[in-house]
Amino acid sequence: MKSMFMMAALISCSTLFLHAQIPAFIDPTGTYTLKGEVRNNKIMSSFGEIRVLLIDSEKIAMCFYIAKGYPGNESASFTDTLRYAENKTEYKISPDADCSVLFSFKKQEAEITQIYSDPQGCDFGKGILTSTIFEKSSDEKPVIKKFSRQN
Repeated sequence: MKSMFMMAALISCSTLFLHAQIPAFIDPTGTYTLKGEVRNNKIMSSFGEIRVLLIDSEKIAMCFYIAKGYPGNESASFTDTLRYAENKTEYKISPDADCSVLFSFKKQEAEITQIYSDPQGCDFGKGILTSTIFEKSSDEKPVIKKFSRQN
């Protein structure tokens, strides 16, 4: 009897542990925005937009744009289809690149983190891409296309 109780407790604990390790699936479909600080009609800090469309439970289409703000207004962008797992996706400029951008999705935000082995090795440009949080502004299915100055 004691061994049955121990077995039941062990199964319960292992089930709880397994469920605690796997985050609840989040459909990232929507638009996320980063609003820069405006002073004297100039955007002084980073601003941008992420559009995401869930293709299936393991794949998303994404377009991403971020700009550094005044005075240089340097920017970076990409449009791609990416693998999606555990509410995260990773973008690499090329398969052998030393730099990647990690996107972590929550219900109402997307956090971006740049990962690199050499700070000068990223092709995004110095200071353009910083770790930040984009707030979800729409749950609607977005149009996935390259960003231009007109969008």
